[in-house]
Amino acid sequence: MSDWLTLNAMAALALVIPAAVIDIRQSTIPNGLTYPAILAGLLFGCIGLGQTDCMSAFLGFLLGFVPALFMFSLNGIGGGDVKLLGAVGALFGYSDALPVFVYTIVAGTALAIMILIWRGELFQSLKAFGVMLFSFVAKGPKYIPVTHIHVPFAVAIAGGVIWHLLAGAMQKGIFQ
Repeated sequence: MSDWLTLNAMAALALVIPAAVIDIRQSTIPNGLTYPAILAGLLFGCIGLGQTDCMSAFLGFLLGFVPALFMFSLNGIGGGDVKLLGAVGALFGYSDALPVFVYTIVAGTALAIMILIWRGELFQSLKAFGVMLFSFVAKGPKYIPVTHIHVPFAVAIAGGVIWHLLAGAMQKGIFQ
């Protein structure tokens, strides 16, 4: 095992790949997958089994969970996605949780755009978003729903994890 594909990284991959498949098939992420992963991430850190320490695992959990909880409160993602991002944060630890989250948001945005293009609704959604933005600027905060689409966000989370691991591998010269 090379130093970029750590126990924590392998555990994260073993979590997000089945979560993505289940999310595509069933539009849900089971608690039976996320709760043990959160516990494993915290335990890895607290007993020194993984590449993080206890505080880093806990802060990583919070860095994954809290922003996702905010997105959930806006009906942007589901509850399983919140727990999955918390688990990924706990597994990766504090220093890697934020880059994974950023990569996940970029992957999720790209996935949503691809779904809108596939459904032929991209321009309609962009127009509705423009109306919402104009309304926000002109009249203050007011919720105007844009086209609602289901994005299997676990796919984006898996993409964010893989992107982060590949970026780390490239940085360490693994693919040179």
